[in-house]
Amino acid sequence: MRAGTLLPAMMGLVLPRGCAGCGMPDDVLCPACRSLFDDTVIVPSCVPGVPVVACATYRGAVRRAILAWKDHGDEECDRPFSQALCALADRMPVEGVIGGEGDARRIGDRDVTLIVPAPSSQRSSRRRGRRHMRPLARAIAAACRARGVPARAEEALASHTTGGRSVEMKGRAGRAARVGGSGIVVTRPSLVRGRRVILVDDIVTSGATMRACAAALRTAGARVVACLALAATPRYDASAT
Repeated sequence: MRAGTLLPAMMGLVLPRGCAGCGMPDDVLCPACRSLFDDTVIVPSCVPGVPVVACATYRGAVRRAILAWKDHGDEECDRPFSQALCALADRMPVEGVIGGEGDARRIGDRDVTLIVPAPSSQRSSRRRGRRHMRPLARAIAAACRARGVPARAEEALASHTTGGRSVEMKGRAGRAARVGGSGIVVTRPSLVRGRRVILVDDIVTSGATMRACAAALRTAGARVVACLALAATPRYDASAT
């Protein structure tokens, strides 16, 4: 057993884990909670001309699971969340996305689709001890390649926002204002210029983060073809009352 896995294994013996969504013993994400991420929540009027979709509605067990992963260090959720996003992408018939028309023969550098995670502030990344969207972006890129779509994950965006905890501590209006003046920037414009980009985020709240990221990428010459998220707040759920 690798040293990096020894401590989690020992902790699992002393304190068996429960489902991140409902607490059911011995599951990272139980089948019932996992199924909540099998939805296709369309986020209208978020990024003009680009499909924006989420795996789930941000409430109940979905909210608890994402918060456990995002703000409380439950890295074991990386795998089921990656699987959920890959399945979502597979349902989207969009060029450059898994469900679109891939051609493994297209190996020119500019034909590689970039999977770009929305950035966290430096403060948030330090508090979490990692960039939590990185493994999810890498998983989507790997799934694209497996389907014949050349792709790779690139952390092409940076944010100079002040960090804050997740959605329940921020109102939509305040978040929109904060991101609107946040200074989200493309770190290497030459990297994204002329490329297809799939933008990936954890939660769509006001849509401000997606819009700011897409605007920065477009200004740098990228072609944003889709935006994917783990969850969207209930206002985007057509079944919500």
